[in-house]
Amino acid sequence: DITFDLPAGSTTPNGAVEFRLPMAEGGIVPKEAILFLRLTADGSHYRVSFNGSPCQPSQADATAYCLAEKCPEGRSVAAFAVDCSKLKDGDNLVRVECHGLKDFYLERADCVVIHGGVETHGFF
Repeated sequence: DITFDLPAGSTTPNGAVEFRLPMAEGGIVPKEAILFLRLTADGSHYRVSFNGSPCQPSQADATAYCLAEKCPEGRSVAAFAVDCSKLKDGDNLVRVECHGLKDFYLERADCVVIHGGVETHGFF
């Protein structure tokens, strides 16, 4: 059972939150990594870093990975491209900052790693 310290339901009085995201990549660098965050506003309001490296907003579709199916009303799922060279086995540090909102709600985080065509390699 994997646990992490995502502060679901907590307010962020300083406009930022950090949490650990454990991963097991076994030293293999994927072709692509996408971080999906379930948030209270669209992704354009947020600045995200993964192990200190800035993440760029992505047009990746959360429904393609079955991540948006149970998204409550009033929440959105934003995607961010992760520099694959920054992924590491064990804990990865994610920082989310919001422009213009001091308090925001971060409900869930998923990192999809793609090692090849999903038809043959799947996705995680």
